[in-house]
Amino acid sequence: MLNEPIYDFQTRLNCECVETEIDNSVVTLQYKGRDSYQNLDAYLSERRGFLQKLNLDDFSDKKVYKRAWLFDRVVIHAYLYPDTRMVDVTFFMLKRDALLHVDVENVVLLYRKHFAANA
Repeated sequence: MLNEPIYDFQTRLNCECVETEIDNSVVTLQYKGRDSYQNLDAYLSERRGFLQKLNLDDFSDKKVYKRAWLFDRVVIHAYLYPDTRMVDVTFFMLKRDALLHVDVENVVLLYRKHFAANA
């Protein structure tokens, strides 16, 4: 039995659980929120040792930057708005067996396509 938590993080982002917007055969839970660059940076800094950076950064639009990370079975996706220093963050909790048969980058690209279609 563990006496101490495996992950002991202090930072939080303002997010709420929402209905899954993309493939629910892969994504079990989805959280969305809006916060500041500063809070996102602090959140990521505390987890830096556990994060896997996905090669999906897109800075082609100067009004919104797109970034993504993987944390265990959680995909963290961020739309960063440099003019306001705010960020729209989405967390996708992947199903336990999803990493066995799904390319995580496809989840991010599906979400970006969905977001663009509904913007």
